[in-house]
Amino acid sequence: MKRKCFFTGLIWVTAIAAAFSQHRVFMPKEERLEFIKRLEAELNFLSKQPIGLGRDTLVFRKLDTLYVQWSLMNPGVHPKLLRQSVMADSLNRIFTRHRWEPGRYLAASYRAQILTYTGKVDSAYVLISNLDRDYGHLLSPYDHSWLFISNAERLLYWGVKDHDSEAEDLLLKALELGWKYSNWEIIHRANSYLGDMHSNRKNYEAALPFFERQIPMFRLHGKINLGFYSEGANLANLIICYLNLDREEEASGSLELFFGENDPSLGAYANYIHHKVLSAYSSYFLKKERYREALPYEKGYTGILPDLPLQYHEEHYNRLYRIYRGMGDIEKALVNQEKWITIRDSLKTEELNKSFKEIESLYNLEKKNREIEQLQQEALLKENEDQRRIITVIVIISLLLIAVLSLWWRSDHLNRIVAQFKLDLFRRNQEISYQVIQTQNAERDRIAQDLHDDLGGVIATLASRVSRLMDYAPDGGLREEIESITGISKKAGDRIRQIAHNLMPPEFEKAGLADSVREFVLTADTPAFTFSVFGKERRLPAERELNTYRLITELIQNIRKHAGSTEGSVQLFFHDDVLSIVIEDNGLVGAAPSGKGIGQASIQARTAYLGARLLTDRSEKGTTQIVEVPY
Repeated sequence: MKRKCFFTGLIWVTAIAAAFSQHRVFMPKEERLEFIKRLEAELNFLSKQPIGLGRDTLVFRKLDTLYVQWSLMNPGVHPKLLRQSVMADSLNRIFTRHRWEPGRYLAASYRAQILTYTGKVDSAYVLISNLDRDYGHLLSPYDHSWLFISNAERLLYWGVKDHDSEAEDLLLKALELGWKYSNWEIIHRANSYLGDMHSNRKNYEAALPFFERQIPMFRLHGKINLGFYSEGANLANLIICYLNLDREEEASGSLELFFGENDPSLGAYANYIHHKVLSAYSSYFLKKERYREALPYEKGYTGILPDLPLQYHEEHYNRLYRIYRGMGDIEKALVNQEKWITIRDSLKTEELNKSFKEIESLYNLEKKNREIEQLQQEALLKENEDQRRIITVIVIISLLLIAVLSLWWRSDHLNRIVAQFKLDLFRRNQEISYQVIQTQNAERDRIAQDLHDDLGGVIATLASRVSRLMDYAPDGGLREEIESITGISKKAGDRIRQIAHNLMPPEFEKAGLADSVREFVLTADTPAFTFSVFGKERRLPAERELNTYRLITELIQNIRKHAGSTEGSVQLFFHDDVLSIVIEDNGLVGAAPSGKGIGQASIQARTAYLGARLLTDRSEKGTTQIVEVPY
C-alpha cells in the first residue's frame, strides 16, 4: 500500500512538472531549430513505442515543449500545431485511459485550451472554474499554488473575458502560498501576472508596485528560469508603466538595463518585448511632440520589424509618418504615409476576407451569395471613400507646399492635367467606338431585315411570275430565255438570303459563336477555308459574342476582297482567360489593305470596343492574323 501511494505521488509530481515546467524561451534561432529537430526525432521514436503511462507522460511533455518552441519561431502557428499528428491519440485519451486522476486534471486543462483557441471561451471558463473544485483535494498546498497560477493564466491570457476579478483572487492566493512556502518561482509569476493584469486595464499606478517588487528578487535569485517572465520582460513592463505615469527619468534608468538584458535575436518573444519598449518610447515622445527624440526609437524598431505581425508594421509606419510630419520633412512623411495606408488597406482586406469566410460557413448558398455581394459592395464603397480621403489629403498637402515649392508643383500639376487629358481622350475614344459599333450593328440588322423581307420577297415574286410565263411561251429561244431568267432570279434570292444570314445569323444566341463561325466559313464562296476549335468551348456575353463574330467575318471578307488567296483556315482556341482567334491564308503580301478603308476602320473599332489585341504577321507564304479577346 505504501509502495502504491509512493508511485502515485511520484507520477503526480511528474504531471505537475509537465504542466508547469518552464520552457526555454530565449535562445538563438539556429539553436532553436536544432532543438526542434531533436524533439521531432524523439517524438517520432516515442510514437512507435508501446502505449503506457510512462510513455504517454513523456510524449505529452515533449509535445508541449515542441508546441511552445514552434510558437516562438512563428507566433501564428497555434491552430496548425493543434492538428499535428505526431501522437496517435489526443491528450484527453492519453490521460483518461489509465484511470489516473492527476492526469485527468491535465486533460481537462488542455481541453479548456482547445476550447479557447476555437472561440468557445464561455465553455472554457466553466471548465477552468471547475478544475479547483474537482481536483483541488489531490494537491498539496505547494502544488495548489501552481493550480491557482495555471487557472489565473487561462482566465487572463486565453481570451476568457470579464473574469479579471476571479483571476486576481487566484493570484493573491498563489502569492500568499508562495511567501508561506518560500517558492520564489510562484512569487515571481504571481507578481508578473498581477502587474500584467493592471497594466492591461491601463491602471499603471496599481501595476507598478508588482513590477518593482521583482527587481530585488531577480538580483537575489540570479538567472532563475521563469520562461516568458524574464528580467528583460519585467524591465519592459517597468518602462511602460513609468512612461505612462510620465516618470521619464525613472524609465530612462531602466532602459539601459533593458537593452543589456534583452536580445531581440533570441526568439519571437524576445523580439516582441523589444517591440513593446521601442513603440512605448516612440509613442511617449510623439505625445509630447518631441519628434526628433522619437525618431531613433522608431528607426531601431525597423530592425525587428520583419519578425513582427503585419498590424505592428501599420503602427510603425503611422508613427514614422507623424514623426516626419512633425519635423517638417514632408517628403519622408508622404513615403511613410503611403506605406501605412497600403498596409492598413491590406489588413482591412484580410478582415473582409475573414468575414466572407464566416458568412460562407453560416448560410446556405443562395443566402451566402447575397451576403457576399453586399459585403463586396460595402468594401467597394469603403475603398472609394478611402481613395477620396487620400486624394483630399494629397490635395491639401499639395496646396500647402505650393507656397514653398511652386515650380515643382506647377510641373506636377501640368503632368496631372496631361494625364487627365489622355484619360479623357481615351474614354472619349471608347465612347465613340461604342457608338460606332452600336450604329453598325443596328444598320446591319436593318439591312439584313430589309434584304430578307423586302428585296428577298420581291425577287421571290419576280421568280414566281417569270416561271408562270413558261405556260404561255412557245418552244424555242424564248422559253430558254425565260428558264435562264428564272434561274438567275433564284440565284439572286439565294444570294440575298446568304447576305442577310451573314449580316445577322438566325438564332445566333442559341447557336453560339463557334457554330455560327463554322457555318459562315464552310458555306462561303472561294477561297476554301477550314475551321477548327480547340479547348473547352465557353459562351461570352451576348453582345461581346456577336461583335466577336462580326470581327471574324470582317477579317475573312477583307481576305476575300484584297488578298487573292486560294485557301485558308480559321481556328478558335478557348483558353482559361482569353479566346484566341487565328486566321491564316496564302494570299499575296502586297495585297494587304492600306488600313484607311471602311472595312479596316470597322475592324479597328471593334477590336478597341472588345478590348482585344490584333496581331498581323505577313510573309511570302501568306498572312497570319491573331485576335485575343478577353472574356
